[in-house]
Amino acid sequence: MKRLVLLLPLVFLLCACAHRSEIVWETVDDDLSETVGAWSDTYAIFVPTADDVAVFAPTAAQTETVYAPESGDYTMVTKTYLAADLESAVRQLSGFGASELQIVQTTRHGLPEYRFAWYEPSGESGRVCRADLIMDGERCYACVFSVQEAVGGKYASLIADTFAHLSLRESEGF
Repeated sequence: MKRLVLLLPLVFLLCACAHRSEIVWETVDDDLSETVGAWSDTYAIFVPTADDVAVFAPTAAQTETVYAPESGDYTMVTKTYLAADLESAVRQLSGFGASELQIVQTTRHGLPEYRFAWYEPSGESGRVCRADLIMDGERCYACVFSVQEAVGGKYASLIADTFAHLSLRESEGF
């Protein structure tokens, strides 16, 4: 009898565990706005251009603009993009890591500015490229001037003038 009295509550507990209740699913419909990759129109890149330069804005978001004369001797690209750090920002522009290039750090508009150059082999002659990169946290503003090696000296003053007047605000520099 004592065994039955002890066994009976145990049987009731096991029966209660075996009872399955119907699963009720809850859904949450939060309206979350994603901020990664969002751009503010606070800054844009402005560069002086010659009259014979054609302007191409190939991306729908207008994050890259290409300037090229009819001669094809040089191209100038202004670009805004996101990068986690200097290493990835430099790699996106040049294809090289930051440790592979000699980078000069200055400031422009109170933001860190990085200047560097590299060489791109292309066909019979290569292209000499120079970049100015301004970083505002993860936002990068860059100007890359690429000139054919054979005619690089011809455009030295244009290159110097371009980077001297590079601005993030239209009212500054020119």
